[in-house]
Amino acid sequence: MTKVSYAEFERRCALVIGTLRGTVLEIGAGTGENLGLLAADAEWIGLEPDAGRRRELDAAAAAYGHPAALARGAEDTGLAAGSIDAVLATKVLCSVADPQAVLAEVLRVLKPGGRAVFAEHVAAPEGSFKRGLQRAASPFSARWDHGCRWDRDSAVLLADAGFRGRMESLDVSQGILPSVPVILFDGTSAG
Repeated sequence: MTKVSYAEFERRCALVIGTLRGTVLEIGAGTGENLGLLAADAEWIGLEPDAGRRRELDAAAAAYGHPAALARGAEDTGLAAGSIDAVLATKVLCSVADPQAVLAEVLRVLKPGGRAVFAEHVAAPEGSFKRGLQRAASPFSARWDHGCRWDRDSAVLLADAGFRGRMESLDVSQGILPSVPVILFDGTSAG
């Protein structure tokens, strides 16, 4: 696991996001932080179930010339099978109720050979002090931080769902707070 600053992690994410082309589905688009990172010719479709975040997201989408986000969760996008060139998710798998259903839906909507980019925090190694902190914090973060579960291992979820590609494992420093293990995945389905 490579140790990097948060700024370096953001830089690496921006580089990958900037390479997405065609119709890009962003699940859990939040307030639109990734919109300015997309290529100018990308056709963005955003999903955001949280009404409060969606108001800010829709304003950001309009500023970048994109349509308003769909008020849907990622478990059932309502999109046609094989209709999406790329799926983008940043800090999403930790917060959804059923990550396996989300990943199955991502695989369903992706075109054959379509890309999937995930930037997610992951569970620290089993038995480590940091994993204990994650387990202790998860009930609180799940309740007060949009469902976020710090002890969810998104890297394992991606592999189990059949995604294959380049996965960077990073330990992101956060100043005086403990560093956070994250992954930056760029790949597609194995099938």
